[in-house]
Amino acid sequence: MLRSLTSLPSCLWLGAIFWLSALSPSIAQKSAPASGNSASSLSIAKSQLDHNDLEAGEKTLWTILAGEPTNQGALTMLGVIRARQQRYPEAEALFNRVLQLDPKSIVACRNLAHILLQENRPDDAIREYQQAIKLASQDSDLKIELAQLQFEQGNFSVALATLDTIKSQHFPVAAVPLKAASLLSVGRRADALNLLPLVRGSSAAGLELDRVFVQANDADASLKTLALIQPHSTADA
Repeated sequence: MLRSLTSLPSCLWLGAIFWLSALSPSIAQKSAPASGNSASSLSIAKSQLDHNDLEAGEKTLWTILAGEPTNQGALTMLGVIRARQQRYPEAEALFNRVLQLDPKSIVACRNLAHILLQENRPDDAIREYQQAIKLASQDSDLKIELAQLQFEQGNFSVALATLDTIKSQHFPVAAVPLKAASLLSVGRRADALNLLPLVRGSSAAGLELDRVFVQANDADASLKTLALIQPHSTADA
């Protein structure tokens, strides 16, 4: 049985990826409506983090927190900085503080899950993912990240059940290799082969799917996958 998908695209790999994309000025306004400058300062801090200038970003965030100690956006970004510095206990405390202020913060749940993984606490990370999915039941990325973790834990049927909650019309092609690997791991080769048409036109997903079949020692399925993604020869006879 397949036990690992280390060749999956980076968008599926559970590494030290800490989410800033969901942060917006509205977070600052929600946590500190009296300040007219916090949103602008958060934008500056986010730009500094985007350029990996952690020292400048931290200074900007501490300036915000000096006047607004419960500013959720600043606490979240400071947690991201601590995570990038591999100061995981501090990052965990910061994301937990955000969740105390706003138990429905999907950003904090997601970041906390990643921190728990870095601390080798996958069961706790799974609980955080499940909580985040309760808050954002239509977020397919969250479900894919959870399924990847469940797969890596060897819970193939559970991973498959998680993926099956994603509506077919919204299922990302990049997640097809993970679903195929889950199906193969529970002995459902025919269902895995039925996924082949989904990678037509996507060489990246097709190559990852090919690797899944190679790992499973399924040469026939590998050839079929490569035939889908390789351009037909137009050379003259």
